[in-house]
Amino acid sequence: MEKKIQNLAQQEWLEKRRELSQPVLEAFWSWVEETSEKYTASESLKKALQYSRNQKKYLNTFMEDGRLPISNNECEACIHPFATGYKSRLFADTLEGARASGIIYSQLESAKLNQLDVFRYLSYLLEKMQGIDYQYQNEPHTCRGSGNFLNAAGIRKRKMSC
Repeated sequence: MEKKIQNLAQQEWLEKRRELSQPVLEAFWSWVEETSEKYTASESLKKALQYSRNQKKYLNTFMEDGRLPISNNECEACIHPFATGYKSRLFADTLEGARASGIIYSQLESAKLNQLDVFRYLSYLLEKMQGIDYQYQNEPHTCRGSGNFLNAAGIRKRKMSC
């Protein structure tokens, strides 16, 4: 379905996605509800159905925004090398070191997905982060994207309004 509509404008994409996916979603959720009400000896099926019911809100979010992918396969493919190498990182000297490794890897993959020059992007971040006391900045912070722009370093970024 998604391949058929990938060249449409964002709003058209969303409308077409809703038109094509809504009947499939409705049939799926009907099946989940009907099957949940029936007796089943399969513990795995019971868990899967309960998980689906608990996550319904999140599983349907791709219907709210045409920019959201219908699948997380691309994300899964990006983190696969990191996830398969986790055993080597189990022996990180400290929890902070393991956390830092995860943060850096996340930044690398985000840069790749946004088609940025990874070296320039990381150089830019590290330069701007000098002197920031990040340990005490744990307050939740909500920002919204409002389009792309090139910053002074020539790095394409999303404009954020907080």
